[in-house]
Parts: sequence; structure tokens; C-alpha cells
Amino acid sequence: MPENNSTQLLIFTKAPIPGQVKTRLIPALSAAAAAELHIKLLAHTLEQVKTLTWRKQLWCAPDTQHPLFATYQQQFNVSLHQQIGEDLGARMQHAFATAFKQAEQVIIIGSDCPAIDHQYLVEAQQSLNHKTPVVLGPAEDGGYVLIGLQRTDPAKLQKTFTALFNEMPWSQPNLLRLTINQLHTANIGCQCLTTKRDVDTLDDLAWLTRQHSLLLSQ
Repeated sequence: MPENNSTQLLIFTKAPIPGQVKTRLIPALSAAAAAELHIKLLAHTLEQVKTLTWRKQLWCAPDTQHPLFATYQQQFNVSLHQQIGEDLGARMQHAFATAFKQAEQVIIIGSDCPAIDHQYLVEAQQSLNHKTPVVLGPAEDGGYVLIGLQRTDPAKLQKTFTALFNEMPWSQPNLLRLTINQLHTANIGCQCLTTKRDVDTLDDLAWLTRQHSLLLSQ
């Protein structure tokens, strides 16, 4: 199935400020080294998705002002947007609502899952093209590395937002299970892709060193 230009990809990321990114890797890594790893993971993610024909957006926190974002805007042809909201759920809901003003399908990923590639994203989009309301990319830690939504009427979309984003245990190992349960209770269809691993902990860093040594050497 061909790619659909009505799909938008939103990449959530943070400014690479030492001491504010990849904090669970500190002090095993210095704050500066953790920030450098964050930059490498973001660059890798952008490289993986650059061949997609969709509109691509970089959603930045705390704002879009870090010089790296301007560099990547030019290098990878992404637009810059500021994350808005008190928690991750509110920020994703705002981003989805904004993107749906122009798109039929919207997919959000983070910037710290090196296993997400072009094909994985196309699989997510194909699920949405088949009118699956929600597609999730499970993470090995019990969360998810990808979430995609199909645009629907405002009432149904708000129902989906409530099931997905209200009072959820962000960064906890029961997030995916609770999310699926909430969708089931609300009678909202969902499809899960294959499970991927993101990089948050020292165990993840050891895995990254074994599996993606080229990424780390760049």
C-alpha cells in the first residue's frame, strides 16, 4: 500500500540540556555524556524517517529555541513545534489535536527508540488506513514507543483522548496494559505492532552498546 500524504509524523523530544535529559543514566554517565547520547538518538531517529513522504514535525520541550532544533529543521526538513501541557498525556493530546487540523492520520514517536524505522512506521500507517482507530508500538519496559490515531468526528476523538491520556501512569511498567484496558472499556479498537526497546536505563544502555555500537560511535 502506498504511503499517504495525509499522514503526519510527530517526533517528541527535549532540548539536549545536560542534567535535563536521560537523567536515569546519570551518574553512570556524566550529565554531558547523557545529553550527547540524547543528541545521537535524536539524529538517528531523524535519519530513519527522512525518506518518508509524510509531513514530519519535531515537537520540542521546553520550547523550540535550542540551536540544535534549528539545525535539524534545515537538515531533515522538519517543522518545529513547542510541546504544551502539564504532563505527557496533555502534551500528546494537544499535538494530536493540532495535527488533525491538516491530517487524516497522526503518529507520535519519541526520539530514543533506535529500532523504529521506515517500515515500522509504514506498518502503523497501514493499520490506520484500515480504519483502526488506535495503533500502539509496545515498549519492552511496559510503555509504548509509538502511538497513532485515525481522525474521526470530534465527539469520538475526545472519547479516545480521554481513554488514552487522562490520569495515566506515565513512565510506569503498567502503562501499555492500562491503556489497552481503557480503550477496551471505551469500545475503541486498537492494534499493537511488534515490541521495541527504547533507551532509558543502564540495562538499555548496555543493550544499545551491544546492538547499535555504530550509532554510539558517530
